[in-house]
Amino acid sequence: MKNLFTVSLLFLLISCVNNDQNKLTKSEIIIDKLVENVSKIDLKACDLLSKELIIDLFPTATDFNTKPSHSSYPTCRYEFKANGEIKNASLTIAKGFGSQKNFDKAMTYLSEKEILNGLGQKAYYIPKLNQVSTWEGKNIIHVNIDNNKEKTIKAVRIILKKLK
Repeated sequence: MKNLFTVSLLFLLISCVNNDQNKLTKSEIIIDKLVENVSKIDLKACDLLSKELIIDLFPTATDFNTKPSHSSYPTCRYEFKANGEIKNASLTIAKGFGSQKNFDKAMTYLSEKEILNGLGQKAYYIPKLNQVSTWEGKNIIHVNIDNNKEKTIKAVRIILKKLK
């Protein structure tokens, strides 16, 4: 929703720009700043949970389909085949919400969780969801790689490196 507002504002300002090519108007300066800020916050989940990462985890992976997320957070969901079986992978990023307080609050709703050491600033494996949830810096991420704990942990390590 925040991105939609920012992009809408960007288009509104573009329509109001002065056509004088020799000097920057206030509108043009604001547009430049908005474009710069949108670029910084437009972290695409599928850039982090890439097909290449999945192929690293499943060398025989083929037939990738991106699935709708139905989430207000940046989310990437794939369905793919590996060794003739249908597999799934997902990543959700709560951008800008990474903090001890926010992470702990989100995790209070989950009664069964296993603490994972050495993964982000704090991390849990949630068996019911076959998911690893962690926070690093300003982002909370939730990852599930085909309901496989070991592959999910490996993916989280790679994703966290990309987030830094």
